Amino acid sequence: MNLKTLCILATALALTVTASPPNQDPLYVDGSIYNLKLSNDRVRVFIVQFKPGQAIAVHKHPDHVVHAITGGRLMIHEVGKDPMEMDVAAGTTLFLPAQSHSAKNTGKTTLRLLVVELKDKS
Repeated sequence: MNLKTLCILATALALTVTASPPNQDPLYVDGSIYNLKLSNDRVRVFIVQFKPGQAIAVHKHPDHVVHAITGGRLMIHEVGKDPMEMDVAAGTTLFLPAQSHSAKNTGKTTLRLLVVELKDKS
């Protein structure tokens, strides 16, 4: 292996090892769960669909509103806190402050949520 090839491989390895999700954006962490419907200078709107047993790794949200389209059972583990498991009824709407968390559908039904992230006005 020549020196040029070795340098290219070392650079590629360093980039792979140090790459991390930018700001833990849920679209980057798992775009199969989060479906972006609208993004502008004020909000991002998602339809989120968790199949039974499906989970998403730690990701980050600014202040956001969550509305349950269909109900189910969800485990949320906010970074630095104990996991919280909850039954979410269809039609439930919640405001959640900015946070980083992971989530898992621990129920037997597909959970569909409308998530609206609020962007800073500045």
